Amino acid sequence: MKSSNVSFDLKRFAGIKRDYSKGDVEKLKGTFRIEYTLCKSQSEKLWNLLNAEP
Repeated sequence: MKSSNVSFDLKRFAGIKRDYSKGDVEKLKGTFRIEYTLCKSQSEKLWNLLNAEP
């Protein structure tokens, strides 16, 4: 799991109570990987166009 860069000392988190740890969240995290196929295919197409010899 990536470490979060959010500081929970910020004013907007002042009234929020968290009764769980980072480990608890990791245990509940799913293993299903989301793949954005349309974005991936279009970015690969653009990459190939940009790197093709004229």
